[in-house]
Amino acid sequence: MPKYNADEQKQLSEPIEIVLDGKTYIVEKISTETLKKVTDLGKDKDDFEVLIKQLGFLVGTDPNEFRGCDIRKLSKVLEFITETVTTGIAQPKNSPGPATP
Repeated sequence: MPKYNADEQKQLSEPIEIVLDGKTYIVEKISTETLKKVTDLGKDKDDFEVLIKQLGFLVGTDPNEFRGCDIRKLSKVLEFITETVTTGIAQPKNSPGPATP
């Protein structure tokens, strides 16, 4: 019988490390509250600073640190974080994997 014990680890994936303009940032944990806040920030289509606000929130840093960053870099960083989280959700580390016939 397949079994998955989410209590065996503190989080489903390792922290996500980002290097941006020579500085290292860590996304430690993404809770449902964090995801809701990042999603809510993205709803304001008139806010051109949404990327720096989202990234600042995810890494626990003042968004002003990212004001001088290239918007293309910021976009790629958030894309990387999203893909990493999505992959972690799709196949948890201690998952038994696909069943064999």
